Amino acid sequence: MKAGSWLNLLAGVWLLISPLAVALNRASATNNVIAGILVVLLALSSLAAAPEDHAPAWINLATGLWLFVSAWLLGLTTMTAIWSNAIAGVLIVAFALIRMASNDVEVTTN
Repeated sequence: MKAGSWLNLLAGVWLLISPLAVALNRASATNNVIAGILVVLLALSSLAAAPEDHAPAWINLATGLWLFVSAWLLGLTTMTAIWSNAIAGVLIVAFALIRMASNDVEVTTN
């Protein structure tokens, strides 16, 4: 189901704007912008990919895991910033798993 890719696209957009909405240190802001660009590009790639091609979703899965862990590794100090990265990471992982779990193969009958 490519709905997971659309949802990852939204999560990527959130990561791009999160430095403006949440107090992040310089390393975390840079991390979120880079991750946001990556997630958006991978979501677009996944939307254009064949239903059985899950490579973009696998990379999004790794990116989501990194975002979750980075909430603590990059020294975020406010709970808002930690929750923002942790929730974004969990959602990106979940949406990547949704995309990987599906094979949107069209069934045609004659």
